[in-house]
Amino acid sequence: LVGLVGSEMCIRDSLQVLIFLLPLAVLAVWLARAPLPRTYAWDFVRGDCHKRGAWIHDRIAGTNVPLDVAFVGTSRTIRSMDARSIERAIRAKGQDIRVANFGYCRNGRNLQVAIAREFMAARPGGHLIVEVTNREYPTTHPAFGYVAETDDLYARVPERGLDAITDAYHGFLTRIVEAKPELLGLPNPEAGEPKRIHASWGQYVREDPAFMEQTRIRRQRRAEARGGPSASRSRLGHAEIRHLAGLAAATDTKLHFYYLQSYAEPWGRIWSRDLYEQYGDIWIPPEAVFADPGHWQDIHHLNKYGSDALVDWMADNIIRAVGSAPASR
Repeated sequence: LVGLVGSEMCIRDSLQVLIFLLPLAVLAVWLARAPLPRTYAWDFVRGDCHKRGAWIHDRIAGTNVPLDVAFVGTSRTIRSMDARSIERAIRAKGQDIRVANFGYCRNGRNLQVAIAREFMAARPGGHLIVEVTNREYPTTHPAFGYVAETDDLYARVPERGLDAITDAYHGFLTRIVEAKPELLGLPNPEAGEPKRIHASWGQYVREDPAFMEQTRIRRQRRAEARGGPSASRSRLGHAEIRHLAGLAAATDTKLHFYYLQSYAEPWGRIWSRDLYEQYGDIWIPPEAVFADPGHWQDIHHLNKYGSDALVDWMADNIIRAVGSAPASR
């Protein structure tokens, strides 16, 4: 009898716990699947990458300035593509084409696609210039989960592997924080005019020549023994490129891929070239710009001397791609 009573109490307590937890579980599922306002998403990571995410969103959504061409990539893109100088060179050649550099710190193809998605949705019919290197980076971007659209947050899970769990957790955190002011009736941040301080980066400083020479010798030796990337290493990057191509087709956006590398890597050895060429053309800069050790701020980033050397080359490529009468967006 005592055992029977104890079992009934255990069942009753369990039901009470389930009844208590059920609304929390429903709330958790709703938050996990809730759409995330784009301005809030980029404001959430405002302190990352020198506040560049908020600037990118504001440049796309919060300004009346037309935008025809956008770069996406890593900090290599930030340092090497001076959008203002490229625009000036384009105007000097008799064209009016508006250009923005939406590079973002660190590797991770999925964040680049998230940025590109916002550009293509807001400015359909434009041109997107995508950074490529020797090989695709194998893992997610550390900021991707915080800013991803909900459908992207839970997509391509096999390709992301365990990173998908981290991304989902970060997305859940963002939505929890976003829900609090919404439930309290407080306003979310709004897109504003972008600050010009983030329009370009780069300094007229040079890395130590002796260190650059040591790097060249070391990388040359390593390159001789290093083969192509494995299929597993390239899987996420390839999946994101295919997703990007689908988004581009849906928004009539033209894709272009341009090659960047770190110092002294094998020149022009693009392992995923066949994939890129399915969706756009590949622009390979003059090798001499990258071979000059005086063009580097560190072994991964060009300095302002290096980026200046690419201005006319990039301006000519953009003019050929966009044409003589771009439809400003």
